[in-house]
Amino acid sequence: MSDTAVPPGIELGTDTAPVHNPYTGEVIASVPTVDAAAVGGILQQARCGRRAAAALSRASRASALERAAHLIERRAESLLIRQTEILGRSGSRATPGRDCINVQRNV
Repeated sequence: MSDTAVPPGIELGTDTAPVHNPYTGEVIASVPTVDAAAVGGILQQARCGRRAAAALSRASRASALERAAHLIERRAESLLIRQTEILGRSGSRATPGRDCINVQRNV
């Protein structure tokens, strides 16, 4: 399973671009590239998505956010491990876990 969301009809390039930690300059990941000609299509799909989201009722948007929150909660451990890896490599003085924002829903 990939963490890269690729809209239908968009072909990823074979090259990748580095993602740098802005504080250390260290390369912490890489992302696939797309052809410059594909950018217009990607932006058009984003605009359509924005219009579709704006047309949803408040309850529908809340439901989508709830589903996203559940996905994040299910992946919390792997996200924390990744954060620890990034902070550990960067030499940051932040303490992984303790310095994370703990978000709780009001139910």
